[in-house]
Amino acid sequence: MHRIGVRPNVVTYNAVIRGLFRLRLSNDAMAMFEQMKIDHVDADSTTYSIVIGGLCESDQIEMAKSFWTDVVWPSKIHDNFVYAAILKGLCRCGKLNEACDFLYELVDFGVTLNTVSYNIVVDAACKLGMAREAYQMMREMRKNGLEPDAITWRILDKLHVSLENDCDLRLSTLKP
Repeated sequence: MHRIGVRPNVVTYNAVIRGLFRLRLSNDAMAMFEQMKIDHVDADSTTYSIVIGGLCESDQIEMAKSFWTDVVWPSKIHDNFVYAAILKGLCRCGKLNEACDFLYELVDFGVTLNTVSYNIVVDAACKLGMAREAYQMMREMRKNGLEPDAITWRILDKLHVSLENDCDLRLSTLKP
């Protein structure tokens, strides 16, 4: 693009970075992010969501956390999409406690979260069979002025079905 006198904008860079991550070329994606800075194209929250999500999907959760700490948080360009990306990444790697800590830190810093952020953590807790933690997260959500939505209830319904099936299985092993 540079050779023909066209300067890529943030949307172009976002598309290329997303494509590179989808091709599992995380080093190339990060190089493209660096090129974006060299070309004086400012990243936006979409860029940060793509990078964090891509790093997490590439099993580079520590790098994603460093990217959050070193680049995203200081930029003050973050929103619920960026928060969701890092929460999903932490939960996908089985780091539920870190996801909860991250959520609590955001609240402590005065960040207004949405139901989606809480649903990500509730869903992870349910998938791990941690009903108590899922309900604790719902209490936190309500404490912070949010109500469960249809997705929250569907997540909890799946948990109840799973728990019911576990109980049925245990009872069937006790029968003579």
